[in-house]
Amino acid sequence: GQYHPNEHHWYLGVLGVIPSARGQGLGGRLLEELGRLIATDPHPLYLESDREQSVTFYLSRGFAVRQRTILDGVQCWCLGRGFAGENGDLCDSVREF
Repeated sequence: GQYHPNEHHWYLGVLGVIPSARGQGLGGRLLEELGRLIATDPHPLYLESDREQSVTFYLSRGFAVRQRTILDGVQCWCLGRGFAGENGDLCDSVREF
């Protein structure tokens, strides 16, 4: 939670496609459906990823990397889409919950 944005947002905890089904557009369709669902209560969308391949996927769908950090020895990217001030830092790394 210490890297989550300050403003009200949707949080995408997990979006995954089993390896044998990757490359078929399923992840993109899941993300599109999520977009339709959250359109009923529009707020920015935030997620974290520890996979560089996933970061590429999200970047191609309008997300921006807001912060990169190392957590317990693992590289982690904070990504967001739809936040005001898209050029500013999204993650508040000093806040504690």
